[in-house]
Amino acid sequence: MEQAVANKRKRREEDLEYRTKDTLRSNISNYLRGRVKAGATQQILGYTFDDFWQEFELDILAFKLYGVSYEVDHKIPISWFNEQAPISLIWDLRNLQIIEAGLNSKKRNFWAHPVDDEYYKLVVPFLLRDGH
Repeated sequence: MEQAVANKRKRREEDLEYRTKDTLRSNISNYLRGRVKAGATQQILGYTFDDFWQEFELDILAFKLYGVSYEVDHKIPISWFNEQAPISLIWDLRNLQIIEAGLNSKKRNFWAHPVDDEYYKLVVPFLLRDGH
C-alpha cells in the first residue's frame, strides 16, 4: 500500500496531465460527496449534488446500512474517452454507479456494466474503443 501511494505521488509530480486528471477526479468526487461548494463544479457537470443524491441515495444508504465500503464508479471507464470528450459526458449520471469498493478495484479499467442506449449514442464519438 505504501508503495502504491509513493508511486502515485511520484507520478503526480512528474506527469502534468496525470496530476490534472487526478485533481479533477478528486474535486468531482468531493463534490459528489457534498464536501465542497457547488459553483464551477456544478456548471461543469450539469447537475447538482441534490440531483446526484436523488439518483443514488438508496444505493449509498444500503451500503452504509450494511457497513460496506462503496465508491462512485464509471460504467464506461474514464480512460476509454478521448481528449475531446466533454467532462459532463464522462461524469454523466447515466455513466455512474455506486458499487462495493473491493469490486471496483477488481473491475479496474473494464467496461462491466451496461449504459442506456441514448447515453451510448452520445458517447460513441468520444470513445477510444467500443465495449458495447
